[in-house]
Amino acid sequence: MTLKPKALSLAILFVLLALPVLADQRPGQGPGGPSANPSVLTNPRFLARYLNLTPAQITQTQGFLKTLQTALQAVQTARAPLCQHLRTDLGVSNPDPATVGRDFLALVNNQAGVKAALQAFDASFSAILNGDQLAKYDALKQLLHLGDRGPEPLPVCP
Repeated sequence: MTLKPKALSLAILFVLLALPVLADQRPGQGPGGPSANPSVLTNPRFLARYLNLTPAQITQTQGFLKTLQTALQAVQTARAPLCQHLRTDLGVSNPDPATVGRDFLALVNNQAGVKAALQAFDASFSAILNGDQLAKYDALKQLLHLGDRGPEPLPVCP
């Protein structure tokens, strides 16, 4: 199979864009693991150029990104107290398993909020794309392994 020069250039661009994402891994995690950075997919300039978005699509995308940022900020703000609460409950001489379990489940729910916010952005953004744009966007997501992460990782407190 031979690639046309433009297709080859796009393939090289994909690889170059994916390298920092794939390199951002913690020990023992493969590509697309919990530390994979989907920031390429939320970079408005990249999306606008790569997908050749119309001005109306760019405006809509900026709105979706503001909504995503607000949702992620709320989830991340809630995470620190949840972690502190878990640490406190684990720090007593005889931790109550039920209490620790509730604390941990609160962290799991918090992590689910991040996933839900990213999925909402993806659904909203995908809905405004035409067929060719959507195919390119889906191909980029596939390249970054964002749709094939396997089981959800356990939440971790910093």
